[in-house]
Amino acid sequence: MKKSIFILLSVALFNCKSSTDANQQSDSFSESDSWIYSDQEFFGNGQFGSFNIDSLSVVSSTIKNGNKNITLTNATTEVLDPSGKVIIEYSYNFSSPFKYKIPTNFGDTISQLNSIPLKVNGIVYVGSIITIAGNGDTLITVPAGLFHCACFRTETFYNKTFLAAINFRFICPTVGLIKSESYDFDSSSGIRWLADQYQLIKIVK
Repeated sequence: MKKSIFILLSVALFNCKSSTDANQQSDSFSESDSWIYSDQEFFGNGQFGSFNIDSLSVVSSTIKNGNKNITLTNATTEVLDPSGKVIIEYSYNFSSPFKYKIPTNFGDTISQLNSIPLKVNGIVYVGSIITIAGNGDTLITVPAGLFHCACFRTETFYNKTFLAAINFRFICPTVGLIKSESYDFDSSSGIRWLADQYQLIKIVK
């Protein structure tokens, strides 16, 4: 029976080449904005899975330690600098807590979560999740435009050594999440495939 690994994580694309472009998107963050995303699932055989449109907006805003903390409709928290226009920290707590600080240094370990229960083919293993900073200035193209982003790579292991999933997330300091992709692994075939792609398609002002 084919063994498949199902990791319920939302993460980001692997593309860490730095670049610039005169037509890049440069809109500043605004609390009145809403962000429209496409969410495409893929199967290991290359076929398309479910497709959804997701809309995020600001639901609350507070001041902590002199910085503005913004909470979005998906429970993501964005911490803005004193100007209120640049994101310096991006965090969410879905199946596991994640926190990204911007700017960051290439190769830095952003977080490491150990003793995480991961279910594989009905068996629960003890796993770990490690997030590492990639290129701090990566140009990403999505339907909404071109954006300079910080790149983060998340690796999920079980039994300490087996790399079960690789995830990449790109965050633009003046916009928020631009694109994320997750790659799963089939242990029987040794094939790794794109399992989910989540990308910004429109900013509504």
